[in-house]
Amino acid sequence: DANGDGAYIKFADGTLICWQTETESLASTIALHGGFRTPGQLWTYPVAFISAEVAVLVSVRDLTAFGANAYPDSTTRCFWHATTITSEVVAADRTVSLTAIGRWF
Repeated sequence: DANGDGAYIKFADGTLICWQTETESLASTIALHGGFRTPGQLWTYPVAFISAEVAVLVSVRDLTAFGANAYPDSTTRCFWHATTITSEVVAADRTVSLTAIGRWF
């Protein structure tokens, strides 16, 4: 199934997998571990998990970012940001693929 926040599949064993591709125009100027990152962006899952124990995988889909990180903070959402080696004050489209895996019951 899918809605405006992404797609998902519920398995009979209770596993829930959600996914989404997002593109945001972002500068990368916040210092992080010897490089830089963009401001945090919110992804609301297309359907809620039963607990906040969710594994979120994020990967960049273009060459405007070096990497990306995601931080689940509830049963309904996570935050993500893209990372770059150098500071980039001019915003660029950053496209990431997000996948969240957890339980729906």
